[in-house]
Amino acid sequence: MQIWAESSGGPLVLVAEKALKEWTGAKGDDYELACAVDDLGVIRFGAGEPALVFWDEPASVTYFQRLRMFVQWVYGDPGCDVEQAVSELGDVTWEQGPAMDFGGSMVLLDAAVPGPEIQIDEVRGDMDAEAISVEIVPGRYRVDCGEIRPDEHTCFRCYRLVAVA
Repeated sequence: MQIWAESSGGPLVLVAEKALKEWTGAKGDDYELACAVDDLGVIRFGAGEPALVFWDEPASVTYFQRLRMFVQWVYGDPGCDVEQAVSELGDVTWEQGPAMDFGGSMVLLDAAVPGPEIQIDEVRGDMDAEAISVEIVPGRYRVDCGEIRPDEHTCFRCYRLVAVA
């Protein structure tokens, strides 16, 4: 079963698990830095740690490791098989996004919550959580985004990781 990270109304951020304790959320400046990002971007926090910010709208996001893709739920039938829908991409116009070094254990979390207070993969309600664990093969990736509309009633905003040298 897929767990979705959900925010309390602001952006979601992806940070290295080893740097999670440095994320100050709304109790410090990190939340404001994340909110200043338009759509998708990289900010620095703590001792210069990078964080990838997802801030198109406060919608649930999950990660499909097999596809190396983050998927943001825009609208659709709750019973939709999301992984199948995004696996059959069809014609998608991808916008090139920022590049960032990723590696190993990462956490996708509600940017408002300070890292030390985060509860990772703890499901609340319908398979949503304030933070989810994400495993990414170490490397430098560009994050491209595009919308997938499997039918007129379903839309996902997708962020694929593209390896770069």
